[in-house]
This record gives sequence, C-alpha cells and structure tokens, in this order.
Amino acid sequence: EVNPRVQDRVNSVNCQLRRYDGHRSLMIDESCNVLLNGIKSQAYDKNQKPSKDADLDHLLDALGYVVWQLRPVKKSFEDHY
Repeated sequence: EVNPRVQDRVNSVNCQLRRYDGHRSLMIDESCNVLLNGIKSQAYDKNQKPSKDADLDHLLDALGYVVWQLRPVKKSFEDHY
C-alpha cells in the first residue's frame, strides 16, 4: 500500500486535534512536552508542506501516520477542483 500524502496526514491530525465543530478526538497529555512543542512550532515551507528543518519532524511524521491509519482524511480540499 502506498503511503498517504503529507497533506492528508496533516489534515487527519488537525481534524483530530480540533474538528470544525470544536470536537477534540485526540488528546495529548501535557507531560508530552516534546510532542506538544513540535506541534506548536511546526513551520511550513513555500509549498505549504511541513518544514523538515526542525529535529522534531520524525516525531510529527510518526503521529501523522498513526492518526491517518486510525482516522484518515483521505482527500485534500484542493483535490475536489
């Protein structure tokens, strides 16, 4: 099976952190400082893809793959046009 697109993984995580209606399905314990700091400081490059400049990109990628496997958002908005 092919890996999911980066944007699909990002969308999946974002939807679980807080959906459009405010519901939160993904809770991260406050003791997970490294993960929380990585999420808060995630930068994006000129192509709107997560920047790989930080040392936390592997941790955030892992979170994205897990969330995408459990609760995928399979299509990005731009795919509909």
